Amino acid sequence: MNAEVGQAALALYCATVRATLFVCKGYECQEKEGVFMTAFPGPIKALEWAVTLQMALLRCDMLPLLPSNPLGRRCVLDGMLYACL
Repeated sequence: MNAEVGQAALALYCATVRATLFVCKGYECQEKEGVFMTAFPGPIKALEWAVTLQMALLRCDMLPLLPSNPLGRRCVLDGMLYACL
């Protein structure tokens, strides 16, 4: 994967983490290169966020990144189109 595609994917991932944190009342303590330290008001909210994040990541639109990546391909699973990098 080239650096440009990697940076774009990381930016999309970080934006998704932050958006779901906000929705689930989580707090970002720190982040470095896509590794987040987070805090929540309780374990139920942390679990809610983990599931919400996974669902949101599945809906991320990585497909526009594929034309610039010769290793990327489009995958269909259960009728849904995904980007496979």
